[in-house]
Amino acid sequence: MTTSWQPLADRVLSALREQVGDDLLGVYVHGSAALGGFVPGHSDLDVLAVVSDVESAATDERDWTAVGAAVSTVGDERMPLELSVIHRSLAESPHGPWEFAVHVTVSGGAHRDSRVVLDRGDGDPDLLLHLAVARAAGIALHGPAPVELIGEVDPDEVLAQLVDELTWGVENADEAYAVLNACRALRFAETGELVSKLDGGEWLLQQRPEHEVVVRRALDAQRAGTRLEGTTMAGRALVQDVLDDLLWA
Repeated sequence: MTTSWQPLADRVLSALREQVGDDLLGVYVHGSAALGGFVPGHSDLDVLAVVSDVESAATDERDWTAVGAAVSTVGDERMPLELSVIHRSLAESPHGPWEFAVHVTVSGGAHRDSRVVLDRGDGDPDLLLHLAVARAAGIALHGPAPVELIGEVDPDEVLAQLVDELTWGVENADEAYAVLNACRALRFAETGELVSKLDGGEWLLQQRPEHEVVVRRALDAQRAGTRLEGTTMAGRALVQDVLDDLLWA
């Protein structure tokens, strides 16, 4: 059965093959599409591509701006796209500073926009979770199974990154994002499982029934693809409850 995101994934893969050729080692769908929480018309399609190593960034003569631009042209106005291209050395041994070759972001909706970003030496800490999810649940579009190319990410680093996301989300994102990220962060801390926002929320309903109202509101918004602007006191209380558990664990 063809999923709603498969046609876009196929076009991304085709563009990468044309641009990168034999240096393309693996391409993996991760994020909500891999974890089972994808909401058509709302969720991003998250893709991680792994390419052959070069001796150093200075010797990498490939025009990554052109690669990113080629991928951005195949985007879908109904489906946001997030692509990261990394080298094999990072995939096999995940570590900071989380260097990448190129990031491509294509927004969906009526005001479609695209951004192509090269690594200027700062890396991207978000790759920590991208790699962890891709290894655990990634869907291979090209190359071997994720566990054959992507090394294990330190669970303590995964948890630290989840905590950072909670702190950011409660101040900068909508309530559904903040609440459901808290739910899945706590599930990871207690079970070691990386799950979707939806699965995290459903799990927390059983673990913390005192937060039922705010969690159900967040789940309904996530499934409908709507935003809950700001974070209410109830939402902040849940996030703080989870942070207290994670920081004092």
